[in-house]
Amino acid sequence: MIMKNQNKTTVWFLTILRIVVGWHFLFEGISKLFNPNWSSASYLIESKWLFSGFFHWLISNNTTLQVVDFLNIWCMSDKITADFFKDNTTPWIAYKVLAAGAIKPEEGFRHAFERGADFACVGMFDFQVIENANIAYNILNSDLKRDRKWYA
Repeated sequence: MIMKNQNKTTVWFLTILRIVVGWHFLFEGISKLFNPNWSSASYLIESKWLFSGFFHWLISNNTTLQVVDFLNIWCMSDKITADFFKDNTTPWIAYKVLAAGAIKPEEGFRHAFERGADFACVGMFDFQVIENANIAYNILNSDLKRDRKWYA
């Protein structure tokens, strides 16, 4: 949806930006797929903040690391992700739950929290913050069909 106050330059810039970001994700995915030496270990070992203990645990076992690498390359299923976290006591931050605007906040937030996410990291425009915060608040205070305990 184009807002009335956006000019053609802004629309073109945002369109090109979206294409460039999409290309970046495609390139990164393909490079992981065709590089037999690729592993998430170097990224995970550098973690130094909130989830560093969990990330270091992931790479402490070669089998776990292979699962993480496989999921990092191939995981296209939210069910696989939810199953991975089902018995895990680490807080889970779901991201891209609105698929860059392709999914309505009411659906994306509910789906993420019902699947077991403890948080949702969501990109949005400044004019969407209040509405999306209210949607998330209402969903979190509704009757969620959630199997996983909250870990946050």
